[in-house]
Amino acid sequence: MNVAVPASLRAPATPGRPGLRLVAGTPVVRRWGARSAALTAALTLLASVALHALIAQDQLRLDRLRATAAREQRSYELLRLQVAEEEAPATIVARAHELGLVPAAPRPVGVPTTGGIEAHPPGAEDPTPATRAGAWQRMKRHLAVAP
Repeated sequence: MNVAVPASLRAPATPGRPGLRLVAGTPVVRRWGARSAALTAALTLLASVALHALIAQDQLRLDRLRATAAREQRSYELLRLQVAEEEAPATIVARAHELGLVPAAPRPVGVPTTGGIEAHPPGAEDPTPATRAGAWQRMKRHLAVAP
């Protein structure tokens, strides 16, 4: 394939140097190279824009989740405050008075027991060591493990 080149574009022939000539197919290869470079740049730009759009969507979702978490945290703290106020001794006493409850008796009431060591009444003298030893002997038989 010979391409005719106008005389104005031809290089002047010099005696020591051969004249320049066109090689067939060279402009086509250059065009395809330029087209593939432009296509690669366009695809890279498109991929970059798509990635940026995905990141922006995820950022919006993250912002919404953070706002929801902050709102729920405030609600949780208010509920904890409410529970603490409800559990306060003053609140319990006030609610007990509203229900008609009265304070407990000033002294504890003894509860009778069956068997075991006899408890000495409050204000009575401390039992002697011999009495304590006897009580231990009576209690020991209840604690011993029989084979």
